[in-house]
Amino acid sequence: ILVMCHQLFPMLTSWVKRSSRLKWLHNENMESNFKHACGLAIELVSETITSLKRDRNRYDFDTEVAINSLLQHVMVLLNACVKQPLEGIARVGCSCIRHLLFSTGKQLGDHLN
Repeated sequence: ILVMCHQLFPMLTSWVKRSSRLKWLHNENMESNFKHACGLAIELVSETITSLKRDRNRYDFDTEVAINSLLQHVMVLLNACVKQPLEGIARVGCSCIRHLLFSTGKQLGDHLN
C-alpha cells in the first residue's frame, strides 16, 4: 500500500497533469499506455482492498487507515483524469471509479454511506 500511495499514484497523477499542459497525450500510443496503466493500477487497488478485508486475522485499525489513505490517493488520480479535456482519458477516469465501486463497494463498509 505504501508503494502505491507514494510512488504509483503520484506518478500517474503527474503523468495526467503534465499531459494536459504539454498536450503530448494526443499521441494515441501514449494515451493507450496511460489507459492501460491506470486500469491495471485500479485493478491492483481493488484486489488489495478485497484481500485485506477478507483476512480477518490481520485486519485492524492500521489496515483501515491504510485503506483510507489508498482510496484518497486513488481519488486524486481519478479526479485528475475526469477533469481532462481529452474524452478518452476522462472516460477512463469514470470507468475506473465505476469499477472500483462495483468491485470493492461491499468491502468498504457502512461507515461510508
